[in-house]
Amino acid sequence: MEIKKPNFIIIGAAKCGTSTLSRVLAEHPDCCFSRPKEVEFFYDDDNYSKGWEWYKKAFTHYNNELVVGESTPAYSDRVLHPKTAKRIHQFNPNIKFIYIVRDPYEKFVSTWRMWARKKWPTAMQGINYFFEHDNSNNKGATLKSCCYSYQLEAYKQYFPEDAFLIIFLEELSRDPLQQYQRVFQFLKLEPSKFDWNNIHIKENGADQHYKTNKYWTYLQQSRMRLLVKNVLPTTLIRLATQLVGPKKIFVPREELSEENKKEFYRIVKPDALAFLEKQGKPADYWTMM
Repeated sequence: MEIKKPNFIIIGAAKCGTSTLSRVLAEHPDCCFSRPKEVEFFYDDDNYSKGWEWYKKAFTHYNNELVVGESTPAYSDRVLHPKTAKRIHQFNPNIKFIYIVRDPYEKFVSTWRMWARKKWPTAMQGINYFFEHDNSNNKGATLKSCCYSYQLEAYKQYFPEDAFLIIFLEELSRDPLQQYQRVFQFLKLEPSKFDWNNIHIKENGADQHYKTNKYWTYLQQSRMRLLVKNVLPTTLIRLATQLVGPKKIFVPREELSEENKKEFYRIVKPDALAFLEKQGKPADYWTMM
């Protein structure tokens, strides 16, 4: 069977709930979701040079589903990956995008916690050191990733407004049923075919950090997951989860100093206000200095 090329991508933003949404879509019978979740095709020069023959390996489980897609949050990082939007347009000019956002400050804190968990040297020295050295070490990409209008501008040079669905993590957390209905409608997926008993799925919450066994990750991304879930006793599943499942790594929350927080909002606030206005949200939707 010829593999259908992807017709939607979750492009971010990182630390805004993309993993949870990916898991939900992967469980819809009419959606072929990539394995792994993050294929890293369009921004990685080496992967991209290998073309469709390499990219389609992430969809070998395709079984004539209506929609095909993946989720790589780094696709929306126009600072580090400026070629991505143009490459996607060349691949499929009719592709659809899902972009999840959250309070920019909370996103920054969550991103720092992620890098601290991964023992990135700059992040391990605290959130303020991380903030102060982001420009020199990372071209300011972490801070710019909190500027959602700025990130989307790179895509809107090539794609029309109706190619994008914007999801607010705050609303996704408060009313997941309604937000997933929006996603299904956007992708033209039939909601009645989805097992709504799985609506509680929460794959990495935006501020939860886990170290995951590679075999556990493979099982979670495999269609065997549902078979195992339906066949094995609950007690045995719980035992397996304890033995080889994800282990939570605690990273204490830290706050930016008053001086750094003012600098953060000096850079991010104009973009955030413009973005909220564009999305029909009040200026005080997110707390900003």
